[in-house]
Amino acid sequence: MPSCRGIVLAALLAVAGAACTHEHAAVVALRKALQVQYPGARFEVAFTHGFHNLELTVDSVGFRNYKLDSHQRHTIGEAMARFTLQHYGAAVSLDSITIRIIEERSGGLFWKSWSSDDETFAVAGLR
Repeated sequence: MPSCRGIVLAALLAVAGAACTHEHAAVVALRKALQVQYPGARFEVAFTHGFHNLELTVDSVGFRNYKLDSHQRHTIGEAMARFTLQHYGAAVSLDSITIRIIEERSGGLFWKSWSSDDETFAVAGLR
């Protein structure tokens, strides 16, 4: 019996590894597509809720403006979420996409702080 467990465990690890490799390849492709679409922006991709929510973090410097009003953030976020849905190879597993825009707040020469605003979009509403 111990050898059967080992075989089953090895098979499960192989399947999990293949799934992670596919997931990783899809994220790499998405990040490259985003960098082409939004030159100069820096992106981080993360997942929550068991890979059902994709979180995309972007610095507002990519939009040539550190301070965006709420309408601009929503408009950019929605366009970015739609783009992400179209260019993410494993999008069928997603329920929502969260766009987090990081904005720099400068108080002078010697200190800077950052804030972020999140906007979550349901995938069903983006299709």
